[in-house]
Amino acid sequence: MDETLRQICIQFKVISCIHIPVVKGDKVAGLLCFCQSTPRTWTDAEIQLASEIAARTWSAVERLKAEEALRVSEQEARGLVTKLEIADKNKSYFLSVLSHELRNPLAAISAGIQVLDVTQDSNQAAKVKEIINRQTDQLCKLVDDLLDLTRINENKMKLRKKNINLNEVVEHAIEDIRFEFEKKGVELETEIQTKQILLYADPVRLVQCIGNLLNNALKFTEKNGKVWVRLKQENDDARIIVEDSGIGIAPEILPLLFWPFIQADSSLDSNGGLGLGLPIAKGIVDLHEGTISAHSAGLGKGATFTIRLPLITTDGPFMPEQQLPEHNDKRIRSD
Repeated sequence: MDETLRQICIQFKVISCIHIPVVKGDKVAGLLCFCQSTPRTWTDAEIQLASEIAARTWSAVERLKAEEALRVSEQEARGLVTKLEIADKNKSYFLSVLSHELRNPLAAISAGIQVLDVTQDSNQAAKVKEIINRQTDQLCKLVDDLLDLTRINENKMKLRKKNINLNEVVEHAIEDIRFEFEKKGVELETEIQTKQILLYADPVRLVQCIGNLLNNALKFTEKNGKVWVRLKQENDDARIIVEDSGIGIAPEILPLLFWPFIQADSSLDSNGGLGLGLPIAKGIVDLHEGTISAHSAGLGKGATFTIRLPLITTDGPFMPEQQLPEHNDKRIRSD
């Protein structure tokens, strides 16, 4: 007899008992025990009755499990349907936005080409060429974002990791977009700890990720507003915090913020863009085994984005690169 069962029998002064195995397939799933505090001999009829009770008890348990599994499945199915409906709505919205975003630069390029065909004014031609170049860059940016999101969704984005100084990466991302802040009249304040934060990561993709957050903050912060960038180390994590004094985020939008095609502000004319910057940033952070989160106290109260990256380095002496690889700064801005 099992020692635990023997102790129970002693505790409850069991003199005679019968154990009916509950069999599921070729395995014993449990035991149904009938006990008595006086000596007795169990008859065949009693054993048959006990076996029947055990079988019916197990059937009831299995039925309850099946009903619970069905309930959970139905609940999950309803949740999936809701998500699919939201995704379908977002894709429809995305296609309308994409059409809008493609038509604008294409119209400008087309008009510019017509002007170049007839103008003899070199100054006017130079201005038109500048417009065409700017709009072409915007089209390339849209395509780059779409390709990056596709690579992330299909797990095809490859990182080129190496030992880096995260302080330099953050400063590089800031310098790439500082002029845009000055042009819009938004103050950019930085707080980067002097101690080096060392990581094994892809510096170009991290610049892109941080640039997306900075561009997002700039997009939703009005003139004379302010954006703060902080870099610090906490225990075994590096934290990059981008905070703004902008329009804030509604509570119902926060859980969806890193989904593709979501815009916190639906006004295309004032903000534009495909809403891919934050999903791309999340994808890059996920590939670095980190986390990204968003917080806002509500509309009109600004927003804060926090990236946490684990402090992982390769074995051997740490030798960060002196300079980041050359890259096209169009790829680090989010729309």
